[in-house]
Amino acid sequence: MKGVELYGQVRRAVFVEGMSRREAARRFGIDPCGVSFVAVTQQFNTTPSMGRLTLNVLLSFAHFEREMTFLLEQPHAADLAGHDIESENGVQS
Repeated sequence: MKGVELYGQVRRAVFVEGMSRREAARRFGIDPCGVSFVAVTQQFNTTPSMGRLTLNVLLSFAHFEREMTFLLEQPHAADLAGHDIESENGVQS
């Protein structure tokens, strides 16, 4: 349960106080070499290759979602992204 409480404190420091993740890790004494992935709602092991694949797929979706959120918050970035998508697919505007 200590890990969940620490997670809440780090999350609050990063998102509410505006602290960087590196600063929060230093503040709470988190060693980057001793950090492991823990899924709260699901149990899966990241030691075998199938577990690492699952983790990478989840992280890819999270990265994609973060980029889409950024594009929605930045109107000029959304225009540029739309232009890039059109040019990649061979669509002329």
